[in-house]
Amino acid sequence: MTMKLKGFLVLLAVLNLLVLCYYIVHFPTSNENFLHRAPLARREVFPGSNPARGKNDKRRSSSFDGKLWPDLPSYMPWRSDVKAKASSCEAYFGNGFNKIYDPLDNSPNRKNIDINLSGSSFKCYYSETLETSICEGRRMAMFPERIEMSRGGEDVEAVLGREEEAELPKYSDGAFQIEAPPNYVIGDGRVVSGELLDQIMPQGAVHTHTMRSLLQTLRVVPSSEFVCNQWIEEPTLLLTRFEYANLFHTYTDWYSAYVTSRVAGLPKRPHLIFVDGHCK
Repeated sequence: MTMKLKGFLVLLAVLNLLVLCYYIVHFPTSNENFLHRAPLARREVFPGSNPARGKNDKRRSSSFDGKLWPDLPSYMPWRSDVKAKASSCEAYFGNGFNKIYDPLDNSPNRKNIDINLSGSSFKCYYSETLETSICEGRRMAMFPERIEMSRGGEDVEAVLGREEEAELPKYSDGAFQIEAPPNYVIGDGRVVSGELLDQIMPQGAVHTHTMRSLLQTLRVVPSSEFVCNQWIEEPTLLLTRFEYANLFHTYTDWYSAYVTSRVAGLPKRPHLIFVDGHCK
C-alpha cells in the first residue's frame, strides 16, 4: 500500500510539473498580461481633444482604478471566432459576436477617407446565434432629460402595483448623441438606418426592446454642436434591468454585462450606469 501511495504521489508531482511547464510556454506571465498587449485604441475611450468643449465643461479625473481581469487563460481577450457555428457552444458562451457593423465609417455620408482625429466611433458586434448585437460608441453624450421613465430608487412599499413598463426607459430623438467624424454629411442625423437596425437588432419576440429604441433615437451631430457638461473618460456600461427582483434575471443581467465588457475588449471592469427606474 505504501509503495502504491508513493507511486501515486510521484505521478501527481510529474503531472503538476507538466501542467506548469505548459502554462509557462503557452500563456503570459503576470508581467506580460493582455493589458500590455492590447491595441492602444482599445484602451483609449475618448482619444483626442474636443474643440467644442467650453471652459465650463467638467471632466472626471482619470484616477479611475478599476479592477483588472484576472491574469488567467480563461480571462484572456476574447477574439471573435469566425468559424464558430451558430448552434455551437462556442457561439453561445464564447465570442460568437463575429460580424462587425460600422455605420459611421461605412456610411455613404462619409465623403472622404480621412484619419478620424476626433476619436468618435460607433460599432456593433452581431451574433447570429443570439440574434442581437453589442454596440460600442466613443465620444457620445447622454441627455437624461430626453429619457422618460419613473424616478427609481423609491421604497418598494411606495410603488406597489406599478407596472414594469413605467420603469423602463423611453428614448426621445437625441437622447444619445455622437460627434460626427470629419467630412461626414449629417443628413437626417440618424446613425442607424431602419434597414441596418433590423439586421443588427431584430425586434424578435421582445415586446419592449429598449436597446432597439436607443439605436433608433441615436443621432450624430457636428463638432460645433457637440457639447457635454460632464465627461467620463473611462469605459462605462449602460445596463437596463428587466424583472430585476427575479434572481435568474439578475444573474443573466450580470452575465450580459460581463460578456459585453469582454467583447468590447475593456482592459478593466467598467463603470456601470443603470438606465431604468426600478425601486430599491
